[in-house]
Amino acid sequence: MLITSIHIQHYKSLADVQIKLSPVTVLVGPNGSGKSNVVDAMRFVREAVVHGLDHAISERGGIDVLRQYSPTRPYTISIDISFEYSLSPIDQVYPGRYAFKVSGSGGNYRVELEEASWINEDAHYDEKSDDWVIDSISHQTFKRDKTGAVKIFTDSVLERSLEVSSDELAIGTISHSYFRRALGSEILSLSLASMRFASIYPNILRDPSRPDTDKQLKEDCSNWASILKAMRQKKPGARMLSRINELMKQVMPNLEHVTVKQIGGYVVPQFLVKDSPNDKAHYFDPVQLSDGTLRLFAIFLSLYQLPRPDFLALEEPELTIHPGLVNLLAEAFQEVSGRTQLLITTHSPYLLDHFDPNQIKVVTMQGGETKVSNIRRSQVETVKEKLMMLSEVMALDGLRPE
Repeated sequence: MLITSIHIQHYKSLADVQIKLSPVTVLVGPNGSGKSNVVDAMRFVREAVVHGLDHAISERGGIDVLRQYSPTRPYTISIDISFEYSLSPIDQVYPGRYAFKVSGSGGNYRVELEEASWINEDAHYDEKSDDWVIDSISHQTFKRDKTGAVKIFTDSVLERSLEVSSDELAIGTISHSYFRRALGSEILSLSLASMRFASIYPNILRDPSRPDTDKQLKEDCSNWASILKAMRQKKPGARMLSRINELMKQVMPNLEHVTVKQIGGYVVPQFLVKDSPNDKAHYFDPVQLSDGTLRLFAIFLSLYQLPRPDFLALEEPELTIHPGLVNLLAEAFQEVSGRTQLLITTHSPYLLDHFDPNQIKVVTMQGGETKVSNIRRSQVETVKEKLMMLSEVMALDGLRPE
């Protein structure tokens, strides 16, 4: 699935922000401009779908912290996501949309509106033509009002009416078999629930961890040892680890591979290093490695993890990493973007040089509200005409919004 745009209203500092997303989208702007709020709005959607609206709101300190400040009538939070996806091996691309609005104050809140649209496809493999054939296509929608009444339509014909609690999202709470089959298989599994986020801190990577059965890498990478162990046991995972190893050799030329050691009830990654062909190999624990080396490895693991995420957000990946290695990050970003959509926030001018100016969005704070815009056309033309590099434009004049 590819998220094509997200429209956010009244979420923290995001009064009214609409962003068109590409396979790689880079958000750049000063501290306090609201880049993290954009990422958190998408994280909020995932948590609300997977864990429930109450969990997503309480994790952020309540509805009053989430909604944009208003001295009079409280604002209504609105998030609207448009995406494209394919269902069968034919790779026919279809549009989809999911949106909801939440209002409230104090400890009370309710869903004012929730709606979605998507397309279902029935197809079969035809042996005579040795190809897939689409049998039928149906347009599915559902709408829910503030009372919790849900109506499900197929090709504009009402198929089912249901009721849900006014303070929960229908997409994550309804257990009715029809709704779960029709809605869950086409929206939940199409990556609203599989969006991933990476907030990597070296100190967490250094802590020994208990074996973890979670098959996906946690946001803080605290279960990275268990993920490494699981990836090493299967060929696809081993191939991804081999690619990570290739990239890391540009940082640690003597690195042989990374394995996992059981120490008591803990699992600890081990970096096998061989200083020269005739020397005996020896292991480094994470506590013996620099912040930058650990963080770079964790970023690569986030990018090449299996099962692969449809969407991954990385905040300031350049932190603690030498500027000379930014090109290594960019190489991995471009390679992975063919299968995982990336949203990146950064302060690094060097990183920007590796992307098309159209992939970069300028984030500013104006009058207490976050604004997200394309780079000013004159600056884009300067870069395209090769008069200056984007890093030079940023250093000399700052990136200007359109």
